[in-house]
Amino acid sequence: MMPDISEQYKFVNLVLLFLISVAVITPFTLDMPNVNRYSCPIKLVPPTCFVKQYTGEECSMCGLTRSIVALYNGDLDLSLKFHPAGYIFICLLLFELLCRAVPIIFSHKLIPWLDIFQLVGVAFLFKIIVKSKGV
Repeated sequence: MMPDISEQYKFVNLVLLFLISVAVITPFTLDMPNVNRYSCPIKLVPPTCFVKQYTGEECSMCGLTRSIVALYNGDLDLSLKFHPAGYIFICLLLFELLCRAVPIIFSHKLIPWLDIFQLVGVAFLFKIIVKSKGV
């Protein structure tokens, strides 16, 4: 007989829901010159790319932060120019929010299977993101 871990599963999903919500809100607070159109009382300066700083070459994720901030400011063309997978990343975060909220709201024995399908989907999306930068 399997132990009942439904309460622990809901707690883990609640923590993940909080962390992902922070990740969705954070780009509104980033101060990016020539990208931001809107002002936020909190101004955070994102760090520079560690790989580019030490090797001089862009990594597969270079430009993703600027792409997301541009997308949040409603500039799809600039977002795609910075990184072609910025909108995919935002869709992934929103999908992840949904995947974390469903187990908290509903209880069903098949809901953990949603996590398995979600993990496989994330793996495919990550592969698309990496290939879109030509790595």
